[in-house]
Amino acid sequence: MEYVLIFYAIVEICAKYKFLTDNSFSYRLSSIELLPANASDYVRRTKEEMYQSVYKAIHTPVKVIWSYTSPAGRNHYEDSAYVTVEDLQEFTRQRNLRQHDTDQLQQEQYRRERERQLITPGLRYDILQRDNFRCQICGRTQADGIKLEVDHKKPIAKGGRTEPNNLWTLCQDCNRGKGAKYYLHSERE
Repeated sequence: MEYVLIFYAIVEICAKYKFLTDNSFSYRLSSIELLPANASDYVRRTKEEMYQSVYKAIHTPVKVIWSYTSPAGRNHYEDSAYVTVEDLQEFTRQRNLRQHDTDQLQQEQYRRERERQLITPGLRYDILQRDNFRCQICGRTQADGIKLEVDHKKPIAKGGRTEPNNLWTLCQDCNRGKGAKYYLHSERE
């Protein structure tokens, strides 16, 4: 719907000032830019008129009306606003920023899910065995009545990877207490 709004506003501006619809407009404007300093007064006036029409078109508000009807036809909404080309440019810039943020968020969510899927039962067992089935913070074992978990030293949320050197065995209590905090294993020793 946003694209339609921008398109119709630009079409209305073009129709109103009749300069953007002419395919040779940009060519004529650029050729006037290249004129020598001793060009005739007529040519200089033409250049000034073109700049004035561009300025007027960019700064003149145009009424844009948009509407929405639900697929079932039960609800209908309509609204309008006065916008300028500058407003449309800002709207497009904001929309692109939102889209960029959304894309980054989706990529980060995919990365996190992928990292969690990499902890296979075999890898989990290898890490538990490497750590002698003992919590690496408090030293308790299953014989002490606790549940052991394999955890990321550097959390996935902070860029941690699912690699054996980033995994360790923690009891459930230590893992919950640690949360998303992290420190290097060598700092603790």
